[in-house]
Amino acid sequence: MDELIIEHAQEGETGAWFITVDGQRAGAMVYEDVGPDTIKIVHTEVGPALRGKGAGEQLVRAGVAWAREHGKKVVPQCPYAKATIAKHPELQDVLA
Repeated sequence: MDELIIEHAQEGETGAWFITVDGQRAGAMVYEDVGPDTIKIVHTEVGPALRGKGAGEQLVRAGVAWAREHGKKVVPQCPYAKATIAKHPELQDVLA
């Protein structure tokens, strides 16, 4: 799959990385701040058009890259994010 454009938004203690396709939100990974240096990934979802195409993994990778850039640790509560990070050792340096 081509590289998707993933955007980030945060409001208060909640934020998300999301993918927009044809003006519609087609995937998102939601997190919560759980301390000054830690975020908790609580949900990852991609729409039918993106399923099975690596979009969820790209969301997880975007979240990990953001955490590194901002000096944050990650608690992957979401089963998909947890499994993806467990499967890819190169993503595990951000685990809390």
